[in-house]
Amino acid sequence: MTEARPANAGPYGRLLRHSFVYGLGFVGTSALALLLTPLYTRFIAPDGYGRLRLVGITLQLVSIAASLGLVESLFRFFYQQADRAEARALTSTIFVSLVVSLALFALPLFALAGPLAALVLDDAAFAGYFRIAAATLVVSGLTAFVMALLRIEERSGWYVALSIAQIGGALSLNIFFVVVLAAGVEGVLWATLAANVFAFVLAAPYLARRIAPTFDRRLFAEALSFGGPLVPASLAAYLISSSSLYFLRAFSTFDETGVFSLALQFGSAISILVVTPFDMTWSPMKYKLAQEPGAGTVYGNVLVYFALVVLWSVIGLAALIDDAMVIAIDARYRSAALYIGAIGLCHALFGVYRIVSLGLDLAKKTSRRAAIIVFSLAVNLGLNFLLAPPFGAWGAVAALAGAYLTMTVAAYLAAQKVYPVPYPLRRLIAPIAAAGVHYGLARLVETGSPVGNLGLRTAIVLLYPATLWVLGVFTPPERRQIAAFVTALAAGRRGGRA
Repeated sequence: MTEARPANAGPYGRLLRHSFVYGLGFVGTSALALLLTPLYTRFIAPDGYGRLRLVGITLQLVSIAASLGLVESLFRFFYQQADRAEARALTSTIFVSLVVSLALFALPLFALAGPLAALVLDDAAFAGYFRIAAATLVVSGLTAFVMALLRIEERSGWYVALSIAQIGGALSLNIFFVVVLAAGVEGVLWATLAANVFAFVLAAPYLARRIAPTFDRRLFAEALSFGGPLVPASLAAYLISSSSLYFLRAFSTFDETGVFSLALQFGSAISILVVTPFDMTWSPMKYKLAQEPGAGTVYGNVLVYFALVVLWSVIGLAALIDDAMVIAIDARYRSAALYIGAIGLCHALFGVYRIVSLGLDLAKKTSRRAAIIVFSLAVNLGLNFLLAPPFGAWGAVAALAGAYLTMTVAAYLAAQKVYPVPYPLRRLIAPIAAAGVHYGLARLVETGSPVGNLGLRTAIVLLYPATLWVLGVFTPPERRQIAAFVTALAAGRRGGRA
């Protein structure tokens, strides 16, 4: 099933446009956690924040398992349907399957909340946390399905509108529960549930027009055969990024777990700002591009462009986070700044993995991708077990880096065997070196004031693209396109002032 596109909407243009728009929506909803962090650090002690993050991680693991990989299957098969009727049948089948699966997972989560709280949080008295999480599992899963459908249909404007509504609701509810009612961790969980209910109610009319009370066993079997093998991989991938909290909770204190949770939260800014907005567009688009001439060249260039943007983002995060935390974060949490830059770099590496592993998806070798991620999880767990007890949070960071490096290298080698892509890896040498230089220069700045440091360090970070230009990183056609874009942007500003 295809849609008419403007003649000038090439693959790069569509990727950039929709990545930007989806980025606005996703950054808004996901960055809400970052924006609320100063609030949480004022009203929730580190041990409470550690418990909050452990509940959130456990909920996410259950959510991944309950999804059965069906949303990824919707991305994979939606465009292969012959007409809108078949596409609606596929959408309806996957939606019905998802509703049943979410309910089947939520019921035991609710029933076993007490034992689970004793296991994860060391006290069955926190069972209420997991009961709220069980309800959130169902509502958030259905809301995520609607958001995925908006992405597939490239309705980026509606996606942003719904995201903004969800942000507004979540922000208001968090302030009410955490500040006004002083409900602490439980207040955050109630606010999250209520915000998801609000978003799903708003999305329900759109969803109702795209599904029907139908279930096709053949379509379900096809979707499950593709998405099912992705579930272990998704679970393993999420555990790689978060299992360190379970190790710190076992070998250390809830206070240290809470501080490192904050570091993981801010380090994930690279995913929120760059990796996930890009991947939200890249996931469906990479399949469509495979049918176009010169797809290999496009894939290779996308890796380079992504690397430039993500390196720039990592420099900014690592160089500015210390002073930003002094200004905005409660003193009990500020030691988290030690780990945030390294964690951000790990997220950047995961973004590279998402690109270089595409050959496994295009060749329908998802089981191999799953095996790579599971093996990387084994590396992560082993390193955490060895390094977390003696080195604490730094051991957890090393385990995260080791796992992502293993995953990226293994995926690249495996994907190249089944779907070779001419990635111009040598083009990445100069940008990586320049990133190191800019970070080093920014760290040398010391004015004695966090505000002064932020100003000078920001200037050094912003000069990174100019350094790439001087080093000749961009090809002549790329330089012409960049120059034309800058000229058009400047002309637009002059026109706006006229």
